[in-house]
Amino acid sequence: TTIVWLDYPRSTVMRQLVPRTLRRVATGEELWNGNRERWRNLFDTRPEENVLLWSWTRHDLQRDRYLTAQDDPQWAHLDWVIHHSPDETETWLNSL
Repeated sequence: TTIVWLDYPRSTVMRQLVPRTLRRVATGEELWNGNRERWRNLFDTRPEENVLLWSWTRHDLQRDRYLTAQDDPQWAHLDWVIHHSPDETETWLNSL
């Protein structure tokens, strides 16, 4: 019944994503079902293989999709909670 949208600026997303991705590649940390980040993916020019490139190139597209969905009658029955920073999100979570 509620959509929680973390509408963070691209700079915030990348500032969190780059170190996390590099750590996962370096440590071989399992993501799910045996999947792991791979060094070669960081140099792949296809966004569907490179999580950093995907995030960079799709940020505005995904944001536009959510903005459009907010006005779509199909989703009118849902409550939207939108946060623009990690601090907003943390404050909200702590209030629950």
